[in-house]
Amino acid sequence: MAMYRIFLVEDEENLNRVLSAYLQKEGWEVRSFLDGESAQLAIGERPDLWILDIMLCRGWTAIS
Repeated sequence: MAMYRIFLVEDEENLNRVLSAYLQKEGWEVRSFLDGESAQLAIGERPDLWILDIMLCRGWTAIS
């Protein structure tokens, strides 16, 4: 089975950690970011799925 990559953008550290752990337990490869600016640096890596905290400043534009 191919491992899919998820990029998670969540600024609340505890929630970021919990979501990452849960997704990894379910078999996903997870890379997490604490802000949209650091996530933008990884855009070229093309994950299978982005999970964004849209309440972050620039949440909608982080990957545009």
